[in-house]
Amino acid sequence: MTDKPITLLEAERALIAHYDRLVKQDGNWDQPFLAGVGPEYFQASPRLLVVGKATAGWSNVEEPVTAEATSAHSAAFVQEPTAGAFFRHVQQLALGVASGVDPAAAARRIAWTNLARIGYAGGNPAGQAFDAQETLCAWLRPDLVILLTGDYRHDLVSDFFDGIVWEYLPNAGHDAAWCGCWHGVRVVWTMHPQGKSLERLERERRAIAAWFAGTRNS
Repeated sequence: MTDKPITLLEAERALIAHYDRLVKQDGNWDQPFLAGVGPEYFQASPRLLVVGKATAGWSNVEEPVTAEATSAHSAAFVQEPTAGAFFRHVQQLALGVASGVDPAAAARRIAWTNLARIGYAGGNPAGQAFDAQETLCAWLRPDLVILLTGDYRHDLVSDFFDGIVWEYLPNAGHDAAWCGCWHGVRVVWTMHPQGKSLERLERERRAIAAWFAGTRNS
């Protein structure tokens, strides 16, 4: 991309245009994943942006792919209580940082995106799939970003959050979670929850909520 889009919707339309170009070359690309923004996200305090790894076969929206339809589908999916272990973890993360609200309300306050928002059949994408990806931080204006990506495309994370001073997340119970502040935004970078014990995830969620509350009030 040469010119940075000025709105979130334009950013998403640019991603769809890139997907259309890829599909003309090779039909094995999954439909693009557009950010899911909960209906109460922009009114929420705090605003939580969760970043996953890749789409893992995101092909649930019928053609033609439009920014409006795909974004709405993404936003609805993350609010489903039966959406799977990843999203239950995300919902519990939101509940931890948004004190005083019920689980359903916390889920409506989430924005969700991925590092790789165009997938390739049979595995995680590489190379040109990332050419039109946007971090979306500029449009979503989060108070807290939680990257559930581990070392997947750590180069993208490091490049985007250039200048951040990473520290180990206090009281996480392991050394694979980091935290820092970047232009006023709190950022946590940790492992994907797949395959992790419920005890470990719960301890990490408590650590994230405590660190965020402490830095926000300092």
